[in-house]
Amino acid sequence: MEALVKVVSQIHKQWGIDCKAKDFTLTVTRLLQLSIIDRPVDILHPDVWDQCTKALAEDTMSSGSGKNLKACGRVVDALQKALQEQDTWSPTFAGERRVSPFKSQGDKFTIRATAAYPPPPIKLTWKSSDPVWVEQWPLSKPRIDTLLKLVDRELQKGHVEPSTSPWNTPVFVIPKQRGEGFRLLHDLREVNKKIKPMGPVQTSLPMSSMIPKGQPCAVLDIKDCFFSIPLHDEDKERFAFSIVFPNSQRPNLRFQWKVLPQGMVNLPTICQITVDRALEPVRRSDPTVTIVQYMDDILIAAPSASQVDRAVSSVSETLKTNGFEIASAKIKKGPCVTFLGVEISSSYITPPQIKIRRDIETLHDMQQLVGSLQWLCNIVLIPPEVMDPLNDLLKGKNSWEQKTLTPEATRSLDFIEQQMSRSTLTRWDASASIDLYIHFTKKGGVRALAQGPPDKAQPILWVVLGKPSRAFSPGVECLGNLIMKGRKLALKHLGAEPTKIYLPFRKQLSAQSTTISEHLAMALAGFGGEIRYAAKPPWTQLLAIVDIDLPPKIVN
Repeated sequence: MEALVKVVSQIHKQWGIDCKAKDFTLTVTRLLQLSIIDRPVDILHPDVWDQCTKALAEDTMSSGSGKNLKACGRVVDALQKALQEQDTWSPTFAGERRVSPFKSQGDKFTIRATAAYPPPPIKLTWKSSDPVWVEQWPLSKPRIDTLLKLVDRELQKGHVEPSTSPWNTPVFVIPKQRGEGFRLLHDLREVNKKIKPMGPVQTSLPMSSMIPKGQPCAVLDIKDCFFSIPLHDEDKERFAFSIVFPNSQRPNLRFQWKVLPQGMVNLPTICQITVDRALEPVRRSDPTVTIVQYMDDILIAAPSASQVDRAVSSVSETLKTNGFEIASAKIKKGPCVTFLGVEISSSYITPPQIKIRRDIETLHDMQQLVGSLQWLCNIVLIPPEVMDPLNDLLKGKNSWEQKTLTPEATRSLDFIEQQMSRSTLTRWDASASIDLYIHFTKKGGVRALAQGPPDKAQPILWVVLGKPSRAFSPGVECLGNLIMKGRKLALKHLGAEPTKIYLPFRKQLSAQSTTISEHLAMALAGFGGEIRYAAKPPWTQLLAIVDIDLPPKIVN
């Protein structure tokens, strides 16, 4: 208790609050006992003053003594006076407020404190305020009963509320994929046309191989992330729906969403921004901890297991403060964790073992197959020669055109399955340099960011390029593009340039060649590392390497 009084007295003295120290100490102590504030410094935040006064008023009624309430009144009056005299309160990006009761003037003392509060909901921007009304589709009696149960569940959870909105769009129920009941879907296509789209804030998946090597990891999953993010009050009525009964035997039941509805056009962006704001204080508190967030999945890595445990506790606490929930069963720790489908061990990452479908009948089936393989290309080395037979089957105009796998395409799928079963990427070693390897093959180019000596180099990222878009592209131009894109990838994922670039030439590049070739000059502009030649790292045995030399005009 003595320590608490000392801290409270120090706050009162240093911040020069214009009220008696006795009143300030009495107020803060009682508010801490009632759990209205968590720390003495929280009393400085204007957002809690009404809550403090109300709590002490109720405490006065139960105890019969009004001394705490009177003291609180004098304290709040003093704080309000300081607030009016000086413009010291301002919102921050992370949904916080910084208080600095006094600016630096003469002999006055300057102190800053930070208290975190949930950020306000993000307001949508609308192209038009004219209401949208789309009649509810007729549903069978069993589906209406199911819809009533689903809406009642959402009502009890606080996700929807009764509505008299002039907006309406249809809802329906569909069986869940795993056959465990039904799910509620809201057709928001017409509403989405009225919403001004937000730009993407996370344009690519994070690479798990860029997590520092050897650092223990933990993975968290936010439960019902979208349903934990409230809609702005002015936007709720635009996401209304109706339950219509057969033969209009009773008035329709009308509801509107209070949280982000699935299917809304800006849902991913708002989710990413809101979760990122909630995590910002934890990121700032310990820069040695790596926090990777993609939608509702979070990965935490740190130099020690104890740091990971503390970070997990901090992340869970701050997310809970911001209205999110993380089930303890969803927190995964250990030597191996899975994040975004990729298995992460202490030194390596392993690609997901997806099942490759071979029952191809239409162009649409083929497009889905190739699309499912595209995101593997950064983790699994799939040479251009392997993808070429599959890409040939993408030719066509109509999605219903008949397609069947050719023998060459079947062999390509066999190769990809073998690669998935045995491929790994090493995790980034912060103490070792990053090198960029460039190879020309018969059907395109391959880039690799890797670490270690050339004969034992271990890749941390693959990038495979197919045929050039033009019928004729000079080799020097292709080389320049490969170099520039490789450097950009290193900067994008690691924030650093490669230390060495290994070019696919058998002869050393002369100093004059960069002055003659604008493509090479642009590709190597500002590069301060080393240029090396004709390296044969272990993975070249999987590639149909084409050894090339620059044309004499360039070399000489």
